[in-house]
Order: sequence, then C-alpha cells, then structure tokens
Amino acid sequence: MQANVFTHILLLLFVGVLFYKIGHGIVRQIKRQKRPNWLVGVSGLVVIIGASGFFAILLVSTGTIPLPNSFEWPAGDVRGVVETSDGKYLVPLVPVGRLQIYDSSWRFLRGWQVDNNGGSFTVDYSPDNEIFVSTSRVQHRYGSVDEARRYVFTENGKLISELIPNSSGVAESGEYISVPTWRLLWIFSSPFLSGGFALIGILGLWAAEKLYGNKTETGTNQSV
Repeated sequence: MQANVFTHILLLLFVGVLFYKIGHGIVRQIKRQKRPNWLVGVSGLVVIIGASGFFAILLVSTGTIPLPNSFEWPAGDVRGVVETSDGKYLVPLVPVGRLQIYDSSWRFLRGWQVDNNGGSFTVDYSPDNEIFVSTSRVQHRYGSVDEARRYVFTENGKLISELIPNSSGVAESGEYISVPTWRLLWIFSSPFLSGGFALIGILGLWAAEKLYGNKTETGTNQSV
C-alpha cells in the first residue's frame, strides 16, 4: 500500500505526536511517585518498544520509510515461504509489504517492497528464474477498491510485468517457516506481536497507578 506525500507527512506527524504523548505520560507518572518505581519504568519501556514495532511496520508498509534492497527486515515466523530450484528461499513479509530472498543457509541476499495495497500476497517461482507475486483484491473502508495484481520480478527485484488476473483472491502456497531472526527483533515482525507487547506495558502502567498511586495519595493526606 503506497501513500502519497501528504499522507506520509500526516503519518509522521501522527506518530511523532503519539510518541510525545506516551513519553510525557510515562514521565508524569514517574514524577508522581516519591521514589523511583520499577514497575512504571519497566512498563513504560515495554509500551515504547511495542509502539515502536507497531508504527515501524505501519510506516514501512505505506512507504513512508523507504528501505533499500540491502536492508533485512526482521522476519520471524512467516507463512508462504517458497524454495527455488537452486535452494534459495522467497520470504513474503505481508505486514510490511516486502519480499526478501535468502540463500540455502538463510543468509539474507536482498529484498524489495511489493505494492500489495495493504492486503495479503503470495509468491511463486518459475523454471525461468522469475518470481511471481500475486496480491489480493482490497475493499477499503470508504468504498474505494484496489484490484488484485500479479507481478513478475527478476531475482534482483526488477519488475518485468504487471497484470490484473481473472480471480480476485490469492491461493495459499509455500511453507510455514520460522526464519532465523534475532529474538529481540521479533517485535518488528508482526503488528499483533508488537501491539500485544504495548498492551502488556499499558496494563503494567495501569497496575502501577492502582497500586502505588493510591498509596501516594494516602500518604499525602496523612501528612496534611
């Protein structure tokens, strides 16, 4: 899903303001305590990490943050991985709209963005060393429709052709594989994982407010 320049600017402003609000809220909650609170600090860090993963996926998938072909995005568990005749692996990263290629030893070779309109896509491989990427038809909230597409790429990421297929869906293909990924970077592999991580942090902040906020207010009232 590629956005225009105005949308990119709005997304960056929105994410910037949101992170400011998150950071300001965490600092304010820490200052309310008479002594440092480990639960607030840890929960705040978890919220920031989770939110960073979630919005990084959003900004990359919309093209707001362009990635070079030499950049490896954390893959994690991926469905629809296809192995080529010479042992390479084609890895479709649907959340960020990116296709990455690895050699037979899972060393990253290259990757590039796929205009999947924010929907799902699958990959396939031909005996002629061509990569087929099929995207699904997407019905947006406000009525606009992005038709399904079928792209043909070289292994270097060069677009050969693009057409609108007769069917509007994509057929499941490939394998479900856990791509070797540094564990600390798994948070960037899925918006559900990063969103869940941020939610845990929010619950931690709420618990800290209930446990320690009341104690602080009680102590203040007693001193008065």
